[in-house]
Amino acid sequence: MDSEHRHELKENDLARAIAGIGDWWKNHGRNTMIILLVALLIIAGWRIVNFRSHQTHEQTWAELLTTSNPDVFRSRAASYSDPAAAALANLWGAAGYNARASLPGRTSDRTGADRAADLDHAETMLARVIDNPATPKIVRLNAMMFKAAVKENRGEYEEADKIYNHVKQSSEAPGYEAWGHRAQQRLELLANYLSPVVFGPEPATPKPDLDLSTVDPSVADGAGTLPIDALPTTPPPTTTAPDDATPLPTDDDADSDK
Repeated sequence: MDSEHRHELKENDLARAIAGIGDWWKNHGRNTMIILLVALLIIAGWRIVNFRSHQTHEQTWAELLTTSNPDVFRSRAASYSDPAAAALANLWGAAGYNARASLPGRTSDRTGADRAADLDHAETMLARVIDNPATPKIVRLNAMMFKAAVKENRGEYEEADKIYNHVKQSSEAPGYEAWGHRAQQRLELLANYLSPVVFGPEPATPKPDLDLSTVDPSVADGAGTLPIDALPTTPPPTTTAPDDATPLPTDDDADSDK
C-alpha cells in the first residue's frame, strides 16, 4: 500500500468521524447542553455560598472581638450559625454576667434583682454549651468551670463542689490535666466554706458589781465588815473622871508603902 492510498484512507476516516459527530450532536446535543449548564450553575452557586459563608464567618468573629457587653453576647449567640462562634459567645457572655453580678453595688441603679437576673442569664447561656452534644470536650469543661463559679456567686457551695468534682474526674484523660488541676484548687478553697465552724465554750458570766447605794449601813456585808460609807466619821466621845474620884494606885505608890 503506497502512501497516497494510506492518505486517502485517513481522510475517509476523518470525514466519517466528523459526520458521526454531527449525527450524535443532532441526537444528544440538547441534553448535553442542559447538563453543562446545570454543572456551571452548581459551580457558580457553590462559589457564591462559599464566599458568603466566608464573609459571614469573618463578620461573626469581628463582632465577637469588638464587644465585651454580656447583653450583646446573649443576643448574638442565638443568631450565629457557626457552632464555634455561638459557643464562644455564650461562654464570654456568661463570664461577663457572672463578673457583673459579683459587683452589685458598682452602680447606683443595680439592685439585688438585677444581680439575680445576671446569674440566671449566665446559667442559661452555659446550659446551651454544656447540653449541646456537638460541643467539644475542652469547651464543655470550660463551661462547667464557669457554671461552678456562678454557683459560688450564688452561695451554693455544695453544688459548686459537685461540679468541680465532675470536672476533675472528666479531666483524667491525657491533654485535659490543666482543667483537673484548676478544679482541685477550687475544691481546696471550697473546703473552708463547707467545713462546719466550731466555736469554743462560752465565757463565764461576770458577777455584777456591788451597788453600795442599796446596802443598809446597819447590816454587815458578807465579809463581816460594814460598807465604807457606814463607818463613823466622828471620833467617839471621851469620858473624864470626877474631881473627888480616888486615883488608881501606881507602881511608885506600891514601892513607897514597902
